[in-house]
Amino acid sequence: KELIKRHESLRTSFEQDAGGDPVQRIHDEVPFTLQTTVLGARTEQEAAAAFIKPFDLSQAPLFRAQIVKVSDERHLLLVDMHHIISDGVSVNILIREFGELYNNRNLPALRIQYKDYAVWQEGFKTGDTYKTQEAYWLKQLEGELPVLDLPADHARPP
Repeated sequence: KELIKRHESLRTSFEQDAGGDPVQRIHDEVPFTLQTTVLGARTEQEAAAAFIKPFDLSQAPLFRAQIVKVSDERHLLLVDMHHIISDGVSVNILIREFGELYNNRNLPALRIQYKDYAVWQEGFKTGDTYKTQEAYWLKQLEGELPVLDLPADHARPP
């Protein structure tokens, strides 16, 4: 729950505006329950496969977690998160921060959220530096591009 309070992406859902475009909604609070179950006769892989379900993008949070009791001394933490709210970098941050919180450490307040970066990126796209970079790459890639000739197991299709 501390991670949910800390990261807006964990409180995000998506809706369509009047024009049919997706719109991000960041909620002040979202319901979250850590599910629990017992492994029983299933394998760990079967328990993990049964845990994964489709997400409704209009309903936050777009992740879920479950503790699976394997034995009195062993438990699994399963986490299923929609890729629309995370990537490899953000998942690593969440894992690190979860470990810090699990070890009863306090996390420093966040100065920015992802939406701040998105606003910065949109502003960057209207500036001179972006236009210069775009012109450079359009020049580099103009004309017919060469066919990439890499070794392969099979003949390259036309």
